[in-house]
Amino acid sequence: MRLTGEQSKRMYLATGSWFSDVCDKCGTAIHYMNRFTHMNQSGVWCSRRCRDGVERKEWGHCQGCGQALVGKRKGTLYCSNTCRMRFAPKSKVLNGPKLDANAIDSKEIKNTL
Repeated sequence: MRLTGEQSKRMYLATGSWFSDVCDKCGTAIHYMNRFTHMNQSGVWCSRRCRDGVERKEWGHCQGCGQALVGKRKGTLYCSNTCRMRFAPKSKVLNGPKLDANAIDSKEIKNTL
């Protein structure tokens, strides 16, 4: 939530730091350098836990099983395709086209023999 100029000024006088936002979930004052947002969504959060509901696991370890990612590329999240498929968020799985069962049943089947 965006603070008004008067609210920001009062926060500055009380704390000595300038805050322009407050976390939409917990109400913590947010410094402009430590904002967590989502593209195409309104809202500002103080941490990943407030934004996503979960905290990210330790950097440099597999997000699925926790194994060290030594020797893997920078930015790698999972140690193998198995962990990636097992632990990846289900919302990222692409859904194929939905087939209408009635459309298949209503078509005539021609015997070409």
